[in-house]
Amino acid sequence: MDGQVYRIVSDWINHAEGGYVDNPKDPGGETKYGISKKAFPNIDIASLTLDEAMTIYNNKYWKPLGLDKYPLGISLFLFDTAVLQGVSTALKVLRVGIDANKVENSILKMLPMRLWLLALSDDFRSFGEGWINRIADLINRINLSGGIK
Repeated sequence: MDGQVYRIVSDWINHAEGGYVDNPKDPGGETKYGISKKAFPNIDIASLTLDEAMTIYNNKYWKPLGLDKYPLGISLFLFDTAVLQGVSTALKVLRVGIDANKVENSILKMLPMRLWLLALSDDFRSFGEGWINRIADLINRINLSGGIK
């Protein structure tokens, strides 16, 4: 992730995930910037900084998905999928296809699969409305920025 991409992605994570949360309904347990104790049991979640979270995201999410090779709007959509639903789900959504690197067309192709997989989650009843709002917010941000080319 270069400097501009890092700033856009970290701004999104800070906005979408925010700071420290320990919601008893969340199976991930303690969470900060979307990094959960369940996924990263050896990390002191409460003391985690945004830069540390971004390093984890770069190494465990961004690079394994190869997101540098897509326009930023597509990459951000897939990255958010991985953060919220896991890297394996992001790969399933990616397999639906990228439309010749056209951001809007690609998101329209991938969105139904992402929503369907989200609705299958055991936690959808507790968190589904917030997840849907988050995805709508992300798509609006991508659209308002001209697709984040």
